[in-house]
Amino acid sequence: MLYEIEKPPTATNAAILLDVLDSVAIARVSLPAEQAVHTGGVTVLTRSPIPAGHKVAVRQIAAGEPVYRYGNVIGFATQNIAPGDHVHVHNLGFRELDSAEI
Repeated sequence: MLYEIEKPPTATNAAILLDVLDSVAIARVSLPAEQAVHTGGVTVLTRSPIPAGHKVAVRQIAAGEPVYRYGNVIGFATQNIAPGDHVHVHNLGFRELDSAEI
């Protein structure tokens, strides 16, 4: 007999928004593609699988725009990022922070 060790994520518990200013939420568990994520008053569908602890965009982020986590800039989008996209090293870069950008 198989036992359910972990319940599948729901839209409301799939990810955590750490600050109202954040442009990304954090996946609580591994999320499959097309998983609904509802946080911060918005609902997005993941566009690809997202590993636990990784970031999912909760709004459109234009290339060059700062990405916020914990209410702080954690990097800059290296390409356009759509709501529901996995945000990681493939689309998030680092550079000097100019206070005029934030």
